[in-house]
Amino acid sequence: MKNHKLLTAILTLILLISTFTGCENGTAEQTQPETQSETTEAAAVTEPETEAIPQTLKLNGVDISGYIVNYNKKESTGAPKAFAYLNERLSELYGVTLNNSTAYKDRPEILISLDADDSAIAEAYKNSPDGMIGVSGKRIFLMATNYSTLCRVIDELLSKAEGAGADKTISLTANESVYVKKDTLTVLTYNVQADLTKAGRANTCLDDMAASIRAEDPDVFGTQENTAEINTGLMSRLKGYNYFAGTVYNETTKKGNYVYWKTDKFKLIDHGHRYMSDTPTVKSKYEGSNEYRGFTFLYLESKETGNRFLFINLHADYKSNDSVRLLQLKAVTAFIKQKYDENTAVIVLGDFNATPTSDSITSFETDNPRMGSTLKVAKAVGDSGSTLAVTEFTTRSTYIFDHIFVTTDRFVTEYYSAIDNIVNGRYPSDHLPVVARLTLY
Repeated sequence: MKNHKLLTAILTLILLISTFTGCENGTAEQTQPETQSETTEAAAVTEPETEAIPQTLKLNGVDISGYIVNYNKKESTGAPKAFAYLNERLSELYGVTLNNSTAYKDRPEILISLDADDSAIAEAYKNSPDGMIGVSGKRIFLMATNYSTLCRVIDELLSKAEGAGADKTISLTANESVYVKKDTLTVLTYNVQADLTKAGRANTCLDDMAASIRAEDPDVFGTQENTAEINTGLMSRLKGYNYFAGTVYNETTKKGNYVYWKTDKFKLIDHGHRYMSDTPTVKSKYEGSNEYRGFTFLYLESKETGNRFLFINLHADYKSNDSVRLLQLKAVTAFIKQKYDENTAVIVLGDFNATPTSDSITSFETDNPRMGSTLKVAKAVGDSGSTLAVTEFTTRSTYIFDHIFVTTDRFVTEYYSAIDNIVNGRYPSDHLPVVARLTLY
């Protein structure tokens, strides 16, 4: 009897433990239902591993690997990068890359270019506002304004692949235009001379400077030697802009590089100030520099298209020698390369205090092969003369110190001009404003 009672007690204890454990599992299922469910499904169903079947692509009946590619080798055209982009996309989708060669003229050919050696294709391209996929015999033309639009043309070409399963085919029988979202921008740079009472300066100079800016109607612009007083005067005379003052580089005059943008056109993504030195985030300068010169920057997004661009407004040193300015511009280059990727659309403008042929400018162009001076690359040029006013604001000098640089693989410069804004025999500042009208792709 005692053994029977002991056995009954043990069985009862086992049942209690089982019940208690089951409640714990029930609580766990309620607090982590997704984890438990995923575990159960994984245990219940084991999917057999299947080897991915590589896709193939034929372009006008020829396997894509049978094509060769030719393109304009000049970096500023964007074609070399577009060729790399084409191969990147082909590798991702079809596991192949194409060669650049002129040795196999009998093979089908893809040409990546801003222009064409085929007169019919060239004529058709004139009527394509942004880009074009052209067909002429065994030759496929991928044509566009710059790198950005060439990439969109490549995307459009590859999007035409059709077919069941892994075998894809692109059939091109006629030229096709490609449309790209783009923005038209007017940008301006203006050294506004901090001292409003400087000898020879007209007492209407603030009105006259504002009138010059209004006449050009810039979407974004930068000023050098700006002060709180001048900024207040400009903001009261200009409508629709916001501004960022950055940091003053002269504690006596309180002058700095201000940047302005149209609030109805752009969304501000980022902004800031950097010193042109090896330690740009702290107040610093290169040995031999006259002041703590720096630059302000904006990173803007178009509200219409979503296109983004970096806008930099700088004022390089004046009284130091050009070797200091060369270092200052290298600091700007370092900022661009460290903070933004190689495809970013960039505008760099301001008072460089250096002529187009100076070492600091030519070094900046070498360090930034994507960029070009709008004076040099513009489709149309207005006033290409001096940007300095001398002899108490009455005459122009022979020097071009104010520049606008843009990445030519994202921007097309439609127009460049210095603005000869003399009023009643006097210039409003000792610099002239400089304007560029751009298309951003």
